Amino acid sequence: MGAFRKLGLFLVAGVALYAPSIAEAADVEVPANSWTGWHAGAGAGFGMVNHHLDLDLVGLGASLDGIGGEGALGTIEAGYDFELGSDFVLGGLVDYTFSGISTDLDTNFFGADLNYELEATHQVSALVRFGHLANDTTLMYSLAGYTHTWWNGDLDITGLGGTSYDYSTDGLTLGGGIENVIANNITLKLEHRMTFNDTQNIIEIPGLFDLDEKAHVQTARLVLSYRPGMQAAAPDGSETQWTGFHIGAGFGYSMLNHVLDLDAAPFASVEFSGIGGEGLLGTVEAGADMLLGERFVAGVQGGFTLSGAKTTADLTAPGFDADYELAAAHSFDVLARAGILTGSDVLWYGLAGWTRTKFEGDLGINGTSVASYDYDLDGLTVGGGVEVMLTDNLSWKTEYRYTDYESVNIIDFGGSGLDALTNQQSVRSVLSLRF
Repeated sequence: MGAFRKLGLFLVAGVALYAPSIAEAADVEVPANSWTGWHAGAGAGFGMVNHHLDLDLVGLGASLDGIGGEGALGTIEAGYDFELGSDFVLGGLVDYTFSGISTDLDTNFFGADLNYELEATHQVSALVRFGHLANDTTLMYSLAGYTHTWWNGDLDITGLGGTSYDYSTDGLTLGGGIENVIANNITLKLEHRMTFNDTQNIIEIPGLFDLDEKAHVQTARLVLSYRPGMQAAAPDGSETQWTGFHIGAGFGYSMLNHVLDLDAAPFASVEFSGIGGEGLLGTVEAGADMLLGERFVAGVQGGFTLSGAKTTADLTAPGFDADYELAAAHSFDVLARAGILTGSDVLWYGLAGWTRTKFEGDLGINGTSVASYDYDLDGLTVGGGVEVMLTDNLSWKTEYRYTDYESVNIIDFGGSGLDALTNQQSVRSVLSLRF
């Protein structure tokens, strides 16, 4: 639940910073904004990592996708944009991110402790972005560029002391987001990034042993920026367009983190965070919203998501090939949301509710399925997003979700055993038809 508190705090804090004056007249003129100029900002967010491992050992091959982890982050950034014509913006930015995204292993065997942590401690990025102005105060954009990440590994064993293994990686970052003027000279953006880091050789004994690692990092962040000369939009009387029904469809990406807890007291205990997975998703949804007062909106929605997020493992030897897959195949959700309008066409909101996901496990040997294990998990989902009216009856939103599923007992020793706690984060973009 600590992750929920962190996520909720930065979502609520970002939305709460909006405090523009409310225009009483419906025909208030909104000053024309120019997106050409510099900007500087700071923000916070949350992310997950998935370490892909490949092992080659004298004719024996193994792969695991992957080893997972998660944590909060803080960031500062600065950049410059150019408005191209009246509808497009091209810009560049650099940032520094301090991260707590980590994988942890804590074990105890007959009183001896082994503790290991691998953490993406900080990053620097240089990015370009290109976007389209949905209106005078709202930019929808994609981004791409370079990220350098510093990793810190620490191992401590009772009686033997500790050691560190630190390294850095270069990576390609892709993503996108929505930035909106929420007050004069102030913008708020919700941004999603995927960083694909280069391969890192962990251990190599030429001709005998080779272990490679490649990390994928998914983050979502809220960034509050100062942009001199920007003017916030005033309500124009069309806020009632938010009251009504809506249906939508979209796509996105998600990551899984299975946290394992082994209790074999008094002999041993293991806590590992965790086994990772990732993949694309597609979603459909329907819901209803209501305008409360002049700028508050509340609503409910239900949805179905088809997911490709999965964890895979493969072991090969001469004449033998075993593979295992655990996938978050599909899910249903029922959510409530509440938010605040900046002007008449942009809604910033938080959400919370229930999600049920079907997980499908399958073990194959030499191309033949020998065992399968399917189960359903219920979870609490929290998150938030920003939705923009594109026309009178079409809207586009970018949304972040984090789901904390119930614990599952994998092995029972009669009071002891192995438990798994699954967390999932996703970022999705949805186009909706509103009635």
